[in-house]
Amino acid sequence: MGNKSKYQAFGLQFTDAKFQCNHVVALGFKKVRDSTTDTVSALGETLIKNRTNFNFHQIVSSSVQDAAAKSVAKAWDLEVATCDMHDGDKVGASAIGRLVRKDGRRNVVNPFPEGQELEKKLNLQAKHFSSSGTNRQRYLDIIGSADARDSLPLNMIKQDLCGTRMSSFHGLVRSTLKIKKCLDLYFATRKNERNSTVSDFLDADDWKLALEMEAVLNISKDLACELACEMRARIFSSHMRATMRGAHISKFYAPTPLLKYTYPPNNT
Repeated sequence: MGNKSKYQAFGLQFTDAKFQCNHVVALGFKKVRDSTTDTVSALGETLIKNRTNFNFHQIVSSSVQDAAAKSVAKAWDLEVATCDMHDGDKVGASAIGRLVRKDGRRNVVNPFPEGQELEKKLNLQAKHFSSSGTNRQRYLDIIGSADARDSLPLNMIKQDLCGTRMSSFHGLVRSTLKIKKCLDLYFATRKNERNSTVSDFLDADDWKLALEMEAVLNISKDLACELACEMRARIFSSHMRATMRGAHISKFYAPTPLLKYTYPPNNT
């Protein structure tokens, strides 16, 4: 994503009548000069011919693509079906303030600066370790020398390296919460070092909001996965969207947690 290179993924899905299940075969993940209809449709036909030795219309009867790429299905003269996975992503992005709505005068109508500020802090904290080998090594040294009875993990924060999927940011938030004790010890130690400029990235309120944010993104992540796997999930989607709208309206300021959740998360 960082170097703006464009790649196109293709796969075939077959329905097994005997076992009543779907089989998915990856055909290719190819670099393309652009994502125009002509480029994508031609590449898809070429890949199918090269990988299967069949012509495109001999084995393909329908196509599922992003809602913004419906023209590709039309170019193939197929029924237009869209993937709703992005809707689940947008629910999560809206809930944490990354995706906002604007009126006709381009004024934001659902601002959530607290969520945007926390996202910025979490990314900066992850960058503190990813951009410096010295900081990573100090973290390992500090946590590795801690009291064994504390059972502190040596795990690191998962970086949010994908700018188009909320599940990537969810991984960052979740991995951060799981090593909160480690981070507390690390920053407390570094702040007391001579001539140190290291300080905490998150305060107590940030940690509480991060916990609520992870709980909401965990729902939208499962929703996006469900929608990507089964078209029958449309009913499930309607229920989850209603649930997430309620979570978004509360802006995480409900007197009790939005979901029953343990802190830090126990499961992986």
